Amino acid sequence: MIDLEGLLVKSCDFVDYYIVEIINMNAAGYKFKKLLRENYPESYAIASDREKFKEFIKETKEILRKSRVKVLQFVTHYPKFECINLEENNG
Repeated sequence: MIDLEGLLVKSCDFVDYYIVEIINMNAAGYKFKKLLRENYPESYAIASDREKFKEFIKETKEILRKSRVKVLQFVTHYPKFECINLEENNG
């Protein structure tokens, strides 16, 4: 798993804005899914479980909002496609 809060702290001084896209597991392909499952089992468990994935998306949005960085786009493909500006949307 990525330490999103740590990444934001380390990068916010030289980044004007962020564009975040959550992986599209439906389009990822067999090889990528196998690699993820074998090398990052915790991430695979989240990405392949609908409820865990929805919670991950919610938590990620909360971290980004709390950090007060500029997020121009937050894109998800599952469980539905969504492209929002987190500064303008509380979703």
